[in-house]
Amino acid sequence: MIFGSAWTEAGVYTQILSLWAFIWFISSPLTGIYLVVGEYDFGFRYNFINLVTRFLSLIIGGFLHNARLALILFSISGIVVYGYLCLKMISYSGIKSSRALKIVFSNFILFIPAGIVIILLKTAEINQTLLVVFSCMIICLYYLYILKNDAQVKKILKEFGLDGKLLKKTILGKVPKSG
Repeated sequence: MIFGSAWTEAGVYTQILSLWAFIWFISSPLTGIYLVVGEYDFGFRYNFINLVTRFLSLIIGGFLHNARLALILFSISGIVVYGYLCLKMISYSGIKSSRALKIVFSNFILFIPAGIVIILLKTAEINQTLLVVFSCMIICLYYLYILKNDAQVKKILKEFGLDGKLLKKTILGKVPKSG
């Protein structure tokens, strides 16, 4: 362990909250959409439900003197509430749900092999440092894959003058041939 055994519980808390934090990170930029489309009543209801579920999660865990349960409930309620927010904002923005779900599903399919390997390594209780290094390597491979194959990313990079040749030079260390 990097920080010692006293930090083990903090690591568990981080794991419990990580999926909620991911969903929250994705949904945060979308929160202004209901203001743009004038759905103020939705915004009020959403924020009220979010606040109530947060309090209930922490109160239940507190009454039962179980911090992990409180965080699990907090995380689950956050995933549900922020997940609903994402779906509703996609609906308000005029994007078909089927298109959004197709994008999410295709990226989830990309994650499955790496996720299985990470779960197996974690289950095998390998050195935590190696697990972090391996996870970072998987993330780097994923982003290289996105840079190489995603049409929207290529278009954005091209607008900034970063075409494929320059990317190969900077990322892969290959110098493009002129001619």
